Order: sequence, then C-alpha cells, then structure tokens
Amino acid sequence: MMVEVIDFPDAEEVAKEFLRAEYTARSVDSPNAVGTKLPKNHTTDDLFTRVSRVGGESRDLVTDSPRLLVECFGPSTVAASDRAKITRALMLASARLTKKVTRATEGGGVAFLPDPDTNQPRYQFVVQLDLRGVAI
Repeated sequence: MMVEVIDFPDAEEVAKEFLRAEYTARSVDSPNAVGTKLPKNHTTDDLFTRVSRVGGESRDLVTDSPRLLVECFGPSTVAASDRAKITRALMLASARLTKKVTRATEGGGVAFLPDPDTNQPRYQFVVQLDLRGVAI
C-alpha cells in the first residue's frame, strides 16, 4: 500500500513573490524591496518588507497554515506605517488575489516596534495563510 506524501510550498517564498507582484501592480515604492533578510546595503533611509515564518501547522492532510511575521521598515514612521497598511491589506486579500493562498487570517494587528539595532521605524503584523500542498 502506497502512502500519500504531501509537499507544501515555501510560505516565505510565496509571500515574497506575491508582495513583489502586488507592489508592482499598484506602483508601491520599492517593489523589489521584499525578502527574508535585510540586504547588506540596507540603510535607515530604505523602505523594506521582511517576511519570516514564525510558526503554524498543517491544518489537514493537504493544507499547511504557516504563520508569518511581516515587518515593514521605512525612513520615517509615516513611510513605514504606509508600507505596513498596504502590505497588511494585500496579505489579508491574498486568497482572493492568488491561487497559491486559499485563506488568509490576521494573527496580530499592526504594531510599531522600531528596529532595536538602528532605531529605524518599523511596523509589523502577523498573518496566517493556508497553502495547499501537492502529492509527491
């Protein structure tokens, strides 16, 4: 008897690709400034969105429900807040905007937490996505 084995997509990669495409489609500043790590040349004058998987679990045999921390950095509190607001709206709408996400729910609202190393303005929130796996 063959047991079905399910592989799930990389949640951070799904979120990065989604945000880059949506930022570009909406003419949001710095559409390519999305990643899982701050770039080596990042300065406190830069807009940047960092996405990190911070937990989650398999909902059922074919659904992974990763919890993502989304951090939005900016040169000012206004710029960082604006970036966080559009990013939160996009992530919560991701199930309607892409076939890779089947559900998106808020895991924690937007909070202001300046970067402890640089004091750069940073707003962050948590979102939980449902991603469908495929049999391998």
